[in-house]
Amino acid sequence: MTERLLGADDTAYAVLRTERDNHASYYQTTTKVYFIERFTDQSTPEKSTLLSETETVVDATHNDPKTPPPVTTRVVTRDDSLSLAEALLRYPVSESVAWDAKQLAHLRSHPPSGISLDGRVLMASGERIAALFGSSSKDGEWKVSGAFEQRRSLFLSLEMEMEEGGSETRILGLGEDLSDQVSAHLQREDIYLSAGSFGSREEALSRIEAWKADKKSHVTSTTWEIWSHLLPTLKTDYVLVLAQTREMLEGGRSKRIEEATGIRFEAISSERFVERTRVP
Repeated sequence: MTERLLGADDTAYAVLRTERDNHASYYQTTTKVYFIERFTDQSTPEKSTLLSETETVVDATHNDPKTPPPVTTRVVTRDDSLSLAEALLRYPVSESVAWDAKQLAHLRSHPPSGISLDGRVLMASGERIAALFGSSSKDGEWKVSGAFEQRRSLFLSLEMEMEEGGSETRILGLGEDLSDQVSAHLQREDIYLSAGSFGSREEALSRIEAWKADKKSHVTSTTWEIWSHLLPTLKTDYVLVLAQTREMLEGGRSKRIEEATGIRFEAISSERFVERTRVP
């Protein structure tokens, strides 16, 4: 059983699943192709449509070693209610960018607990992946065989070796919000220049809006991010930081930014950063 991504929109994605069953025989194979819609909202069950079922038979009576045996294929069933044009309009196809080995090295996978990025961002729970494989999840352990980005979402290709031989694959889409957090941690710098910490995300946003409204501060000429920050007490605060801090420090621009904005910055480690919020 294999899956491949067909396309995606902002809330869902579509895969084509091919199931082959040779009935423990060389001479007969049944092939089923499904159109499956999966939603980033995990509370919405996936939708599956059987597009076609075919039966391929190899002539078992053929005994001429000089010629290949005749092969016939019979259409058992087909569903013409879903057109290819409709599917592609609903789930546009975009160019995929595969993750390289360096990016894949950040993934941590453990069947009971799921998949995370460096142990920081939970990308998929073990329960979610088990549900994706269904009854097949009892036959073996899955692994991540690849990852790729399409549109603004990250997709994981999962593979499970089956006890009777062969393997099954599943495509798991993370959705735009979770994919954005994964991207944020991949790009996260070790040190940031912080303009202060706040009790809530809303307080941090209000402060930056007040600075932007002050025409003397020149705050609008810089790029900001808000990160939730896990304190040693296990409480959370929200820090307002400058993006591309490393570039500013290496270029000696931090002092000029302080003078231009009138804001006093403090260097802070990102070791306990949890979730990023982009500042408009």
